[in-house]
Amino acid sequence: MTDLITTHANADFDALASMVAARKLYPGARLVLPGSQERAVREFMSLCSDLVKIEYEKDASLENVTRLIIVETRLKSRIGKMAQLVGKKGVEVHIYDHHPRTDGDVKAAKDIYKKTGASTTILVELIKDREIKISPLEATIMALGIYEDTGSLTFPTTTREDVDMVSFLISNGADLHLVSSYLRGELTEKELRLLALLIQSTEVHVINSVHVAIAAITSEEYVDDLSLLAHKLEDAENFNLIFLMVQTRDRVQFIARSALPFVNVSKVAALFGGGGHPSASGAVIRDMNLVEAKAKLIEYLRSHIHSDIKAKELVTGKPVELKIDEPVSGASEKLVKALCEYAVIKDNGQVEGITSLKDLDRAVSLGFGHARVKGYMSRKIFPVKPDTSIYAIQDMIQEKDVGCVPVFDGGNLLGLVTRSDVLRAFHGRLFAAAAGGELKEPRGVTVNITPRIKKTFPAKMAELLRFAGRLAEETGFTAFAVGGFVRDLLLGVVNFDVDIVIEGNAIEYAKRLSKELCGVYVYHKRFGTATVFCPCPAGIAPSRSSGGKFRIDIAMTRTEIYEKPAALPTVKFGPIENDLYRRDFTINAMAFRLSRHHFGELLDPFNGRADLKDGTIRALHDLSFVDDPTRIFRAVRFEQRFDFKIEPRTENLIKKAVGLKMVDRTQKQRIREELIAILSEEKPLKAVRRLSELNELRFIDPDLTLKSKNIELFSAAEEALAWYDNTHTGNRHALERWLVYLAVLLDELDPAQVKKICGDFVFRKADAAKIISYKKNADRVLAAISKKEKLRASEVYGHLEGLSHEVMVALMAKTPSQAARRRIMSYMTKYAHVKLDLRGDDLKKAGIEPGPHFKELIKKTLHAKLDGKIKTKDGELAFALQHYRR
Repeated sequence: MTDLITTHANADFDALASMVAARKLYPGARLVLPGSQERAVREFMSLCSDLVKIEYEKDASLENVTRLIIVETRLKSRIGKMAQLVGKKGVEVHIYDHHPRTDGDVKAAKDIYKKTGASTTILVELIKDREIKISPLEATIMALGIYEDTGSLTFPTTTREDVDMVSFLISNGADLHLVSSYLRGELTEKELRLLALLIQSTEVHVINSVHVAIAAITSEEYVDDLSLLAHKLEDAENFNLIFLMVQTRDRVQFIARSALPFVNVSKVAALFGGGGHPSASGAVIRDMNLVEAKAKLIEYLRSHIHSDIKAKELVTGKPVELKIDEPVSGASEKLVKALCEYAVIKDNGQVEGITSLKDLDRAVSLGFGHARVKGYMSRKIFPVKPDTSIYAIQDMIQEKDVGCVPVFDGGNLLGLVTRSDVLRAFHGRLFAAAAGGELKEPRGVTVNITPRIKKTFPAKMAELLRFAGRLAEETGFTAFAVGGFVRDLLLGVVNFDVDIVIEGNAIEYAKRLSKELCGVYVYHKRFGTATVFCPCPAGIAPSRSSGGKFRIDIAMTRTEIYEKPAALPTVKFGPIENDLYRRDFTINAMAFRLSRHHFGELLDPFNGRADLKDGTIRALHDLSFVDDPTRIFRAVRFEQRFDFKIEPRTENLIKKAVGLKMVDRTQKQRIREELIAILSEEKPLKAVRRLSELNELRFIDPDLTLKSKNIELFSAAEEALAWYDNTHTGNRHALERWLVYLAVLLDELDPAQVKKICGDFVFRKADAAKIISYKKNADRVLAAISKKEKLRASEVYGHLEGLSHEVMVALMAKTPSQAARRRIMSYMTKYAHVKLDLRGDDLKKAGIEPGPHFKELIKKTLHAKLDGKIKTKDGELAFALQHYRR
């Protein structure tokens, strides 16, 4: 007579840990695993099988079993051949599971259910209550189960009991270092390739106004850890509702994830004979192919998915109504008094349009307060019905670019639903009022860096940041400084490239900020971003790239959804934490608050400050380089600029992305910008070496490699640029340093390859002309000016005339001839600036008829002046007349 403990096929750590915990409650019971297990579980078991003593169903005997204990599932179809024991005479069934009960459950003499994040928690709680001793290994396995199914206690399904039981297990010797090593943050190359295919195949269906993502692919072999890929895809794409389907030879694997409270995906999985949580479920479909399963899924969703938030629930009260002939100033006062942003304009009882406080205030500020509101209203209104879904309203607001929509019940106006109403419904945390009208604090505030701001920046810069924060609050938004600006501040590096993100409407904020700062703004509608150009604060030098103005980049806090690998992202609103998570590396995923009462408070949810201290470049997630392969170039650039090190996991992710040729799918223009940024660094050779190590130069051209000759050219170019910067020429002519380095990098390629690169990467016409000019003219020019015999100034001038300064500096780097270098230097410092005093009118007055010979006369006269044969204007004229008569 024996007890047998089992769980579901494709067991995860929660299933394994629940079995181990159950044996503490049923001493002497046999543990039998059905079917296959997740890869991480197999790896763990290969090390611990002798200590844990688990059988596999192919080897297990079902004779003499009198009690069957099932953990982490209650479905007969999921326990393999142990299903033979269910309903067998003389076999008592006990169940321990955190999945909600359903009609299709196994009937059990004892059925323990509790709403926890992991089934292991239920069993550990019983172990604790009964004061049963556990070993450190057992405690570690149980901790693995809880941590996996609760996302290390971060999933919304996590309960207080999960946290308490983890604490209990740690007190019993659980090794969290071992736990973290098995909860893999890294994907294998095979998994990464599958994930890329899933992303490519993802289709977004709008079903009853709900966005549903479905990823469906075919694989030659069974996918062990499809649930892990689902989690990674969910993280990368930020879908609220996603279904994964993978067709193998004889089955379709099905995984579902839902962040929507009104969509219970365990019921969807039950459609295919599976089960799970309301937010996470799965199934193995054996009786239909991928096309059939997908069609059945969509059909089911159309009849069962309905949003629980409707327009009528978003309406907070009767809207402000204005008459069409009311004066603007009075209308503005009404809106301010009612604390409303929008008003409905009526004429003879009919809604004619909508106006906003922003538009009315602008009219008042321009001196049109006496005008009628009909001149400041929009007649483009997009009415919705009371039962219209919040998702349909969100789409309408985004697609039509309107601030609100009116809700009509027949001919009766119920009210308005504004952009802010939608944001409140989706992100209530951002708008929940606390005492004193302050917004609740976002998670992750760790330290206040105001002292460092004061130490690093001029006083006017700090004042500007505080003003930007106050203005955001007055507009009803929250502002943060983010990204490289924060990174450099923490490093003590002065960086005036200010990036501000707004929890709210960035375009509206940029308009107001530009007005307050007496500047102008430029907006980029697709990305929800804007740039403000204003006069420079005292103590800050004007930026040449910004036309002498001070530049502030502004964006809404957002989530970027990559519709396919390496594509440009689609941008949607998201809270500040989401905005930081979408960034490239931990050191760039920090922000500090600009609000009045919390100015300088640092948000560092990914411990970027520690990575700054350690000198580490760390990607935020496994799909970082799949989503955006240009991050590979940025990783190298930051590593070399700061003398940091790309940490091993991130470097491995880079190599996998390179192996998958992700950069080949990226628009060449995006790579061009990253390449320019790298070659614009003070010492770009280090970064180019690193790109070569990572095999990234081949994405510029398959034949491009970093040879010893290129390395020598880089060093010579650095010396030539140093000379250029130290001469008056460097002040007179703004030289593009990156063009010099690009020319020497491409030196070994032939002219056709260089021309193709310029075309493929869509370099600006002027830049491409310089690169091609170097390749076309370098050998000929250097051969001419490297001669040992003396060359007249006019000869040197004739060879170099028409070449850009970038090309000439590159020629200085390329030539081993000291004579050639001296001649190029003489041209740039002396010959290029020699001009004739003689003009065409002077030649006409002297009786020379205008014509093509004018140009030749001028050229010969200039050459004579360069060679010292002419000193005065009269001499120039005499020389020209002499040659004209010949």
